[in-house]
Amino acid sequence: MLRRNDGKLGGYIIPEDLSIPGTGLVPWKEFFKTLKKIGYRGPLVIEAFDSGFEELNRLSATWRKFAATGEELAIKGQENLKKIEDEL
Repeated sequence: MLRRNDGKLGGYIIPEDLSIPGTGLVPWKEFFKTLKKIGYRGPLVIEAFDSGFEELNRLSATWRKFAATGEELAIKGQENLKKIEDEL
């Protein structure tokens, strides 16, 4: 998908099935290599769900608590992704 958007990508939301980025099944090394290949230097946004939002959790069928807050989830995700990126 990223390769098809070469030159047209303005931002990207980091997916990870509502968990902490870098802990799921997303092939992050390939993701970062592709961003580098297409020359993308724009923003990456971690979509951090806060377990305190009970209605959102119910509507998105999220029943596991990955972090105490959305902020903690985002910080841990950023640390994980930075480590993966640095390994390339």
